[in-house]
Amino acid sequence: MRRANVPPYVYFAGSGSYVYPPAVRGPNEPGLRAAGLSPDDRQLLRKTIDWLFHEKRALSVKVHDLLSRAGLPPPCGNWPSSASTACRANTAARVS
Repeated sequence: MRRANVPPYVYFAGSGSYVYPPAVRGPNEPGLRAAGLSPDDRQLLRKTIDWLFHEKRALSVKVHDLLSRAGLPPPCGNWPSSASTACRANTAARVS
């Protein structure tokens, strides 16, 4: 299985079928230890991976929430709304 666009420190698996689709399954524990992360950092990363990939909200909304909690501005304007608009415009331009 090709690992393009798979976040670091995650276990990504799946057969590509409807029954077991490819997805982030959880943290890659051996990778976390090999990276030399402290136990507290590993625990925080586990919670973050679980929150990002297993909570039932759009990933863009979760990223926006994460940036807001850190006091950082959204990546561009009224994001994720602007991201959706840009995506639709880009798709329409390619189809035309």
